[in-house]
Amino acid sequence: METTTEDQGMASVAESAPPELSYVVVTPSYNEETNLPATIKSMVSQEAKPLVWVLVDDGSSDNTWSLIDAAAQEHPWIVGLRRTKQPGDNPDGLLTASEAQAFLDGYQAALEQAADPSFVVKLDADLEFGPEYFKSLLDELHRDPDLGIAGGVIYEYKDDELVLEKVSKAHVRGATKIYRRDCYRDIGGVRPVFGWDVIDEMLARANGWRVQSFSHVPLTHLRRTASREGRFNGWARNGYMAYYIGMSPLRMLTRALSRLLTTGDIIQSAGLAKGYFSHFLRRTARLPDLEVRRLVKKHQWTTLGAYVSRSAGEPQVKRCNHE
Repeated sequence: METTTEDQGMASVAESAPPELSYVVVTPSYNEETNLPATIKSMVSQEAKPLVWVLVDDGSSDNTWSLIDAAAQEHPWIVGLRRTKQPGDNPDGLLTASEAQAFLDGYQAALEQAADPSFVVKLDADLEFGPEYFKSLLDELHRDPDLGIAGGVIYEYKDDELVLEKVSKAHVRGATKIYRRDCYRDIGGVRPVFGWDVIDEMLARANGWRVQSFSHVPLTHLRRTASREGRFNGWARNGYMAYYIGMSPLRMLTRALSRLLTTGDIIQSAGLAKGYFSHFLRRTARLPDLEVRRLVKKHQWTTLGAYVSRSAGEPQVKRCNHE
């Protein structure tokens, strides 16, 4: 792996950050040359900057690494880390947990620069957000010492509108997770397995931590969720993930139905159902960790209740102007 950083000034950045703003960010990136510049611009504009931001190129075949390298040269708190995919690797980084492994590699690189941050962030490379984003979330974490995992809500482009992605407020999207460091330790860190971004929340709750997304802290997802390989295939992969980690058939039925009733998105609901039940009928092997599967069954209804109870008064659509 290749690492790029400017060491000069890094120590002063880490030493000057007050404890409540002490955080590091890791961003796995794969073929993100189109979206990454917007994420870099958003991150650079933050009112509360991280101690270090590690941008991990997870074997991209486009210009992603050049963008990372340029950002690292310009900003002393940005580190570039380059991973190489092996011949024959599945390009779907979620299905193979390559994204999670890229995060773990980046996290180790972050700790080499800032040994004891209060918070750890996993951030995708296709997001756009305002300068107050991280300060707002850090304020929420500071107010609630039992809050272990936090994040904002995601809006996605649909024609000329930004539409709120409807998810449970008791779930934080894998694209934007802030872990309290103590919580991260309690759950044993991110696990490099398929379904890592649900397993982490189950383990957090089992250890007494709260998980919440905050509607007043928005981001824009520049690529629609589960759309890299086509939306139906992407949602089918999510359905398979739910089967793999141990979600029950009844919970999947209610999940697919609730998504259909609240969003009207047939592709999303049909993909979830197809991905889950095709593997259920074939009795495909599930996650070997029986303890995690037990926790999934115990907590699987938590997010449905929070999904249904999310305030109807939240803005669902924002009109946007393309320049």
